[in-house]
Amino acid sequence: MVKRLPNTVAARSRGRPSPDRSRELTRLIISLARQNFMTLGYGETSIDLIVHQAKISKKTFYARFANKDELFEAVCLQIVEERFVGAGFSMVEGGDLAERLETVALQLLEQALQPEITTFYHNLLVMRLDDSRGYRGGQ
Repeated sequence: MVKRLPNTVAARSRGRPSPDRSRELTRLIISLARQNFMTLGYGETSIDLIVHQAKISKKTFYARFANKDELFEAVCLQIVEERFVGAGFSMVEGGDLAERLETVALQLLEQALQPEITTFYHNLLVMRLDDSRGYRGGQ
C-alpha cells in the first residue's frame, strides 16, 4: 500500500474550475507569491516556483496573471488593501501601481504630519532619551 502525504492543495479535477475554485486558486497563487517575494525577494521568485508550490499548470497561472510583474502588482495591492485601505485610507481605482501606491503614501504622510501625531512622537522620543540618560522626570 502506498502511503500518501497530506496535500495542502485540494485534488484537481480536469476541466474548467468552478467560479469558487477559480477564486480560491487566485488567492492561493497570490498568497504563495507574497510569501516568496517576502522571503526570497522579487528576483529569486519565479513563476515556475509558484506553479510548483501551488500544484497548478502554467496554463492555470497565465489564465490569471500575464506575467510576474502583474502578480507582484496583485501582491502589492493586497498588502495596501489589508494595511491601509482597511484603516480608512482610500486608493484610486485604475491607474498603474505607482499612481495607486502614491495616493496611499500621500495620505499616510498627511496623517503622519498631523500636529497631534508629531507631538506624540516628539514626546515619545524625549521619554526614550530621558530613559537612556537615567533621568526620571516628574517622579
